[in-house]
Amino acid sequence: VTANKYFLFGKYFPNPVSFSQMCVNISVADGAHNSDLCIYDAQGNLVANAGAQHMSSTGNICFAPNQSTPIILPPGLYFYGLTSAGGVLNVNASSTGNQLAYSLNTAYGTSSGGACGSTITPPTQSPTPAGSEFGLF
Repeated sequence: VTANKYFLFGKYFPNPVSFSQMCVNISVADGAHNSDLCIYDAQGNLVANAGAQHMSSTGNICFAPNQSTPIILPPGLYFYGLTSAGGVLNVNASSTGNQLAYSLNTAYGTSSGGACGSTITPPTQSPTPAGSEFGLF
């Protein structure tokens, strides 16, 4: 993850999604810098985030959102991603896979302090084959 940038994966949910955990597969942990998982709606408003924290473990890691759970997302376009204050954290996601994403941006916009901002300017549509290790449970 590029320091102080967003890694965003745009995906359309055709049905409502209810979740109480935000999960990601971390291949390279970073116990020294704050990082945050986030979900934005199609307008760029923050829907959920894990809060700035050290992500110091590898593997499939789940975080409870800062917002009250369960969170229910109505059908629509969402951007699932993360940001980090350091350039060390790495997650398993790529531009190849069996899914077609609305967009995949590996160094988008600007963040600060390893925390997801309250809003972003949503990326433009750019259908991309993508394999991701993000999950909502």
